[in-house]
Amino acid sequence: MKLRIAIFFLFALGLFLMAACGAQPEETTEMSFDEKQALYAEQIEAEDITKEDVEIVLIKELQDGNVSGYEEAVLFKCTATDHLSAAMGLCYATPETESVVIGGGAGPQLLDEQEPLNFSSVWARSQAEEQGALYLFYGLVHDAAIQEIELLFTDEVTISATVENGGFLLERVWDIPDPSAGIQKIAGKDAAGNVIYESPSREEL
Repeated sequence: MKLRIAIFFLFALGLFLMAACGAQPEETTEMSFDEKQALYAEQIEAEDITKEDVEIVLIKELQDGNVSGYEEAVLFKCTATDHLSAAMGLCYATPETESVVIGGGAGPQLLDEQEPLNFSSVWARSQAEEQGALYLFYGLVHDAAIQEIELLFTDEVTISATVENGGFLLERVWDIPDPSAGIQKIAGKDAAGNVIYESPSREEL
């Protein structure tokens, strides 16, 4: 009798453990930054541009949600070649284990590497009317002393981002009812928080 009870107990325990193991969620392997760099560089190809000419500077998950199905913004730099000047650009991407899709964004724009930084912006997608639209502000920094970028808008809102790998990317959901609205000032700060770069005026942005 005791033997039967022991066998029944072990059988029940085995079923319980099998069920518990089956309930474990499957582990998902997230792509590393290096893997994304390699995949995205292959996608950003155009006439006279090869993946060897492309450097992925930043890959940032869009905090406000996806843009037309894309989950990340990719800031890239094209090195100067015999046919092209140095340029930067922004794309939207969705990382997957087998395929990567590069979406619209801001195509390559010429760089002036004699300037402390190069800056640009792009409208990303519409939001609900009461929320405004999603804008991305991005650029490359050529002065290594600049560690933080701060944007001051005409509505007195300020946003900032740390410089990473020589680049920066900021987001803002922004309703612009006034055509004269815009960025009032761009400031670059050093590690101590001192402003060491400031855009001359709105007209020159």
